[in-house]
Amino acid sequence: MLKGYEILGTNKVILEEKENNLFSFRELLALREKLADYEVVAYLEVKKFGQLFFEPMYQENVTMTA
Repeated sequence: MLKGYEILGTNKVILEEKENNLFSFRELLALREKLADYEVVAYLEVKKFGQLFFEPMYQENVTMTA
């Protein structure tokens, strides 16, 4: 998890709720997915211990090959 200053200036979306098509790092590990096949596309707001943190959310890479 990251603090606000670690994602300051990002062009990625900040989410209040997790979307179904996105995965956390832990979920990808549990699913035994290759992290190289995914990219960070957003950050999820997480409140813990009265502080705001941001968890990277991953989406499968969609590469077009000719």
